Amino acid sequence: VVDGRRDETHMVALVAATPRWAEAAGVRIVDGRFLRSEDAALERPGVVVSQSAARHLFGNRPAVGLSMPSPIPGSHGRKARVVGVVDDVRYSGLLARPGGAVYVPWEALPFGVVRLVVRTSGNPQNLAGPVGAIGRRLDPNRPIENVQPLRDVVAASVSGRRMYALVANALGVTAFAVALVGLVATLARVVTARRHEFAVRLAVGATSARLAALVLRQAAIVIVAGVVAGLPLAWAAARGVSAYLYGVSTTGLDTYVVVAGTTSAAG
Repeated sequence: VVDGRRDETHMVALVAATPRWAEAAGVRIVDGRFLRSEDAALERPGVVVSQSAARHLFGNRPAVGLSMPSPIPGSHGRKARVVGVVDDVRYSGLLARPGGAVYVPWEALPFGVVRLVVRTSGNPQNLAGPVGAIGRRLDPNRPIENVQPLRDVVAASVSGRRMYALVANALGVTAFAVALVGLVATLARVVTARRHEFAVRLAVGATSARLAALVLRQAAIVIVAGVVAGLPLAWAAARGVSAYLYGVSTTGLDTYVVVAGTTSAAG
C-alpha cells in the first residue's frame, strides 16, 4: 500500500474475507465493524484494516471513516473507505512479528485458494466430514485438503522451537537443583566448621534453641543476599528471552515469588 502523502510504501497482507470471518477466527474488532456483503458494491468500497496497518497508514488518527491512501486490488480503481479496525493476526506463525493486513470483501476479490474457518464448541475433527460434504456439494471440482484444528496449526508454527524450550527447561531445573544442593552444602559446612564454637557456647550456658536460632539467622542473611542479587539477574535474563516466548509473561511476580520462596525454604 503506497501512502502518497508521506511518500512511503508499507507491505501489508491482503485478505479476502466473508462477513463472519472475524467471528469464526476469534479476531477481536477494535473499532467500527467487520465487512458486510454490500461493502463490495458501494461507491466507496468498505475495507477493514489491522491495528498495525492503521498505525502505519493513518498514524494516531482514528482509521474508521478514512479513505485508503491508494486504490487496492478489488476496489476497481476506487479508494476504499475503512469501516473497521481489528487486532493484528500472526499469519506467519506465533514467533513472527504481527504484520499489517487489509481485509476486503470476498465478493470483490475471490482468490483461487480458499481457507475455510469453522468455529465449533465440540471436537473440531467431528466437523471435517460434514464440512467436506457441503463443499463437494457446492462444487465437486474443488478439492478440500489439509483439514486440521487451528490448535494444530498453532502448534506446528512453534514446533521448531519446542525442543529448544524443553532443553532450556531441563537446564533450568538442573541449575536450580544444583543451586539448592550447593546452598545446603555450604550451610552444612559452615555449621560443621563451627562445632567447637557451639560446644563452648553450650558449656557456658547456651541452649540448643539459641544455637539453632543463631545458625538460622546467619543462613537467612546468606539466602536474602542471594535472592536480592539474583532477582535483578533473573529479570534481565527473562527480558532477553522474551522475544522467543508467546503468551508467557516475563514480568509476572508469581514465578519470582515461587522460586525465591522455594530456595529460601530449602535453605
